[in-house]
Amino acid sequence: MSSSNIDWVIPNQVNLRIIEVVRSNLGIDKSRIKINIQKYENITSTTTLLCLWDFKDDFGIGQNVLITTFASVFHR
Repeated sequence: MSSSNIDWVIPNQVNLRIIEVVRSNLGIDKSRIKINIQKYENITSTTTLLCLWDFKDDFGIGQNVLITTFASVFHR
């Protein structure tokens, strides 16, 4: 799948700089990136699911949604 086949991108909502790097590396227009970090701030990977919910009415049947997420774990 190429970036031209991706209708929407829901990136991990960790911070806007990382979102911009992901967007730029994929070559995807800003209008296809869903961002809600300003609403919830960084609450780890949960914001990805909240972003899906917040923009659910924008997604259509048969559209491709790329979801990027990651998590870090602290071990003692």
